[in-house]
Parts: sequence; structure tokens; C-alpha cells
Amino acid sequence: MKCRICRTRPREFFIRSYKLPLCRRCFLQRFEKRVQAAVEKYRMFAGDDRVVVGISGGKDSMALWKVLADLGYAIKAVHIHLGLGSYSHTCEDLISGYAAQKGYPLDIVRVETIFGAGMQEIARKVNRASCQACGTIKRYLLNQAARDAHCVVTGHHLDDGAALLLGNLLNWQEESLSRQYPVLQGDRSLAKKVKPFVLTLEEEIRYYSELCEIPSVEEKCPLQSGATSSTYHQAMELIERKMPGTKIRFYKDFLRKNPFEGKSDRDRLRPCETCGYLTVKAQCNFCEWKQRVRSDAQG
Repeated sequence: MKCRICRTRPREFFIRSYKLPLCRRCFLQRFEKRVQAAVEKYRMFAGDDRVVVGISGGKDSMALWKVLADLGYAIKAVHIHLGLGSYSHTCEDLISGYAAQKGYPLDIVRVETIFGAGMQEIARKVNRASCQACGTIKRYLLNQAARDAHCVVTGHHLDDGAALLLGNLLNWQEESLSRQYPVLQGDRSLAKKVKPFVLTLEEEIRYYSELCEIPSVEEKCPLQSGATSSTYHQAMELIERKMPGTKIRFYKDFLRKNPFEGKSDRDRLRPCETCGYLTVKAQCNFCEWKQRVRSDAQG
């Protein structure tokens, strides 16, 4: 079978959701063009804007780091060391090594330095699910890192968007639906947040990573076990196997027709009395948790 784009070279990849056979060269060109198209379509950032990219060490953020650098954007990469023992050390070593190899600038923020404890201990002390505590803290720290940048960029892809949409619809999370867009505009202390992989499938990112020999941490995060998002991913994948293209139609139709667009709960936000970060309470969770964890350690 020949590549459908050039129609001369043999097929090396087959993207089943599009029923699209591609050769190596056409795949790589198409991948970069689709990322660039998403950036431009949703007006995420411009060529001279400085952007903060959150790098976890997984294939999605590592691939995003490379493709944005290759497209010529000014990137400030930030890795948040979660204090999860050998897993976090593996992530840091891989990310630091790749940054050194490519000459990419990198900042590392250590949760243990700020809280005096790793993420699992923090979650236990503040009585929160590990993934919930981790998400809250990472969003806060990436927001801080973007104070002198145009926006925060994350590696969430189309599969993530479809799975999250399914969960939000099943549970009728209207506030979450109003925020489920490729671009979430900044507001005072909150940085603008964007997802350049919003039109890119996880399967495409995997192919791109293999072709470009991008290293990534294969080990799953210790906090991931039992996360409800995994169930929604599995459900969407089951539907996709039976009806290829469903994920794409489902999520793209939402972006085009969503009745929740423009609705927001931000009118309820006010500055945290400790740090000034916008929150619905007198004190944001980050500051409250930091005080609680450090007090427990001292007491």
C-alpha cells in the first residue's frame, strides 16, 4: 500500500482513526503541520511569545517539547519533581539528560523543598486523593513559572480531551465543561493555558516519538493507579476499536457546538490572602496545604 499523501513511497504507518496510510516523511511533515495549525487556529501563542512547557517525562510532554522547539518557539521547560522516590529520580535524570543533549533550557521545581514532603505524604496529610492533590499543586507551580511568560503549555492530546469530555458529560460537570477548551484565557494571577496537541491523537504522538527517538519514562506514575480518568480512556478506546473515528468526531463536535462556551465560575474567585492566587476560598489549597504539612512536620 502506498502513502496516501505522496502516493509514491510505501506505507510505514497507518493511523486507524483516519484510515490513513503514510510514509515516514509525510507522517513527520503532517505531524508538525497539525500542531502548527492548532496553535494558529486557536490563537494559542505567536512566534515571539515565551511559553512555559510542563515536562513530566512521559512521551506526550517530551514530544511536545521537541516539536515546539523544532517549530522555533521560545520555550521555557519546567519539570516538577514530585518526590516520589525512584520514579521521580528516573524522570529528572531522563529530562535533564535530554535537555543537555538538545541544548534546551530547563527549570526543575522540587515539591519536597516547598512542602518538606513528597506528593504521597502531602496527599495523606491533607486528606485528598493523590491525583487530586498532585494536579492542584502542579497547576499552581506551573502558573507561578509562567509569571513572565505568555502562557503555560501542556501535552494533553485529543484522546485526553475525548476521555475527559466523556467523564464530564456522564457526571454533568457544567463548570468543567465550560473550561474544556484548547485555550483557557488568563485572569489576573492565573496564566493562560493552552494545548497544542488538542487535534493530535495519542497514536500519532507515539509514532512521532519513535521516529524522532525521543526518550520517555515508560514506568507509570505511582499516583496513577485507580484514577477515574483511566476508566474513561478505556471506554473511549473500546468504542474507537468498534467505530474508528468516533473520538475525533466526539471531541471536535464538542469544540464546534458546545453550549457551555463562555460560561465561567471565575466571578466567584478572589485573591488568596496569603499568596494572591485566585481561589474560591480565603486561602488557596496550595497555601493551606503547605502550612498544614509543614506544621505537622514541626509538631
